[in-house]
Amino acid sequence: MRPARTRWRPHPPAQATGLETGCLAPERAAGGPADRAADVYALGAVLAYAATGHTVPERQEVPAGLRDIVTACRSRAPEDRPEPARVLAELLPGAAYGALAGATEPVSLPGRVVEALSRQSAEVLAAALPTQER
Repeated sequence: MRPARTRWRPHPPAQATGLETGCLAPERAAGGPADRAADVYALGAVLAYAATGHTVPERQEVPAGLRDIVTACRSRAPEDRPEPARVLAELLPGAAYGALAGATEPVSLPGRVVEALSRQSAEVLAAALPTQER
């Protein structure tokens, strides 16, 4: 007698991934395929988080130079999201955000982002360091 097979789910719902639901495109959160449009949505979430410390910020929280591209990337309808080449063009120096990033003043990260990066770095270092016995 063969053991019962469990069904393999290549596209788990958002709750199963441990991610905030705002990180996944709506179609991905519903179990749909990973594709270019879903990747663009996720990039929008990363840009939003890096700029504000939130994956689903209010529109006015996003810096003006990023607002339009983040909003476009995070469109609920996959067909309304920009192609990756357009996203890249918007972020290059000379584009709306690229001009802001080239300013003389450094762009600071939100405290929430700095805290998360610090915690994750410490976890990686702790996991990577060999333990010494005395």
